Amino acid sequence: MRFSSDLESAYQIDLASEKIRVVWQTYALCTLLYAGFGVLDIWAMPSMLNVAWMVRGAIVVMNACIVLLAITRRDWFIRHYPSVTALSYFIWGVGIEYILALAVPSDSAWHSYYAGLLLVFMGLYTWTYLRFGVACIVGVALTALYLGIAIGVQRMVEHGQWHILVGNCFFLVSANIIGMFSMHTRERFSREAFLLKSALKRDLILKDEAKRQSDFLAEHDLVTGLLNRPRFLRELQAMLDAEAENPQIVVLFLDLDKFKLVNDVYGNVVGDQVLLTVARRILNCIRDGDIAARVGSDEFVVALPVTDADDSPVDLVTRSLRIAIEQPMKIDDRIFRVMVSIGKAGCVSRNKTAQELIADADRDMTQHREAAQFPAEARALLHLDRPREP
Repeated sequence: MRFSSDLESAYQIDLASEKIRVVWQTYALCTLLYAGFGVLDIWAMPSMLNVAWMVRGAIVVMNACIVLLAITRRDWFIRHYPSVTALSYFIWGVGIEYILALAVPSDSAWHSYYAGLLLVFMGLYTWTYLRFGVACIVGVALTALYLGIAIGVQRMVEHGQWHILVGNCFFLVSANIIGMFSMHTRERFSREAFLLKSALKRDLILKDEAKRQSDFLAEHDLVTGLLNRPRFLRELQAMLDAEAENPQIVVLFLDLDKFKLVNDVYGNVVGDQVLLTVARRILNCIRDGDIAARVGSDEFVVALPVTDADDSPVDLVTRSLRIAIEQPMKIDDRIFRVMVSIGKAGCVSRNKTAQELIADADRDMTQHREAAQFPAEARALLHLDRPREP
């Protein structure tokens, strides 16, 4: 099973911690086996005992250095894991074969130490994350090297021990074949598990994202992204219930004048763009700690915590809102300008509920709108706009 380059990179990154863990296990086990078999050398190959121990000591030192490298330079080791691991297993096998080459026919190691290669093959094919081809090259190379030592150094054929040579080679070749199949199967299962884990992780991310989106839509307006009425009521009631110094809360009620004409003439898509622009302008005008919401088709509310004795901060925010909202806006190569009516209501904590405070601000907005419209209507009725006759 082959992956694309990006997926292969993700797979190797996912294996990084597992590779480090396996390094601890394999190198520790190899060190114990090499050191432990050093005791058997006393009886198995007394003829070259000192040299065999020197070889084993060199392997133990090499293992310690590689483990230290994996700890201190983890990123470097992960990048070079294939070459370091393949070289380590090859050296372990060569160490066994070198000791085997040192033995003489009278040593019991002459016939039995080849079995150490079987342990190397077991670890190579089942306890590494090398590519299949790399592991096969290491295994075949060690087998060929043993064959060369058995024929060229031990001269088993010349000594009439060809049947021992054939048996040893049979076990080594069989160990490679079984190991190759085992590694291929394990690699396939490992990659399938990675795909399943990635799919599960992706599904969990999508599920969490959907939940966050659902939670957001449950408490926010779909068009503007502002708080919706239920969430605003909860936030406002919490502000009213909170104990603070001079807990004056002022609510501004904003109603866009004649906004229905925009939807009727230009469509809801353009109308939504107008609402979104208005919402952004509202957010740019309010302060930290203020909250804003869309509570109707063209109705917005803003809650302002005020600690000052006068209404200066509220008046400043109100003027800023009016100026910002009534600025022309360009949507689909058209220039739009909406007018806004603003009402306000304030109370001290616990004097009124959030719903009552919004209703008071709504009534104040209606009164301001009617008062603003009356003079123009009166002038038209009384003909005050006409010039006086001489």
